[in-house]
Amino acid sequence: MDDIKKMFQQKNDSLRGGILDKIVLLQLMMSKIDKDIFNKLLKKNRQDAFHFAIKWINLFFSQQMIMPDLLRLWDIIFCEEDRYYFVFLFSLAILEYKKKEILKKDYYEIVENLQNINLTNVEEIINLAFNIKKTHHQEIKEILYYYNDKKEKKEKKKTDRKSVV
Repeated sequence: MDDIKKMFQQKNDSLRGGILDKIVLLQLMMSKIDKDIFNKLLKKNRQDAFHFAIKWINLFFSQQMIMPDLLRLWDIIFCEEDRYYFVFLFSLAILEYKKKEILKKDYYEIVENLQNINLTNVEEIINLAFNIKKTHHQEIKEILYYYNDKKEKKEKKKTDRKSVV
């Protein structure tokens, strides 16, 4: 549960495992799994997923659905070895589920809708998340491996510099 605790400590926001780290990972996954959504939401508007995904990631979707659906989702999330893995998958599934709407609307309208989304069809989105996991498993593993490896090297350089000084 330390990984969850880190999310609520401001000093960890930009560190490995902090909220900004999670947002960057979600964006990387978006860029590989659905380029249309990535281009519309992030690249074209020069924005980041922080604007709509912070509540999803920080609160494990607790404000987006009714309690029975939330408990169903949490059962899946907390059974995963890496809890955030399924949070990312579910986030991607929401975006995929709302794809037609996302591609039609302007950025600010999309972000407002995603920030205030009320999910009533959670089981369908869960199935979509499992489908994304099945079809993009290798890509996601590569992103996680590459990102974690890169982050570790960066942190090691910082530590090495501090020990020299």
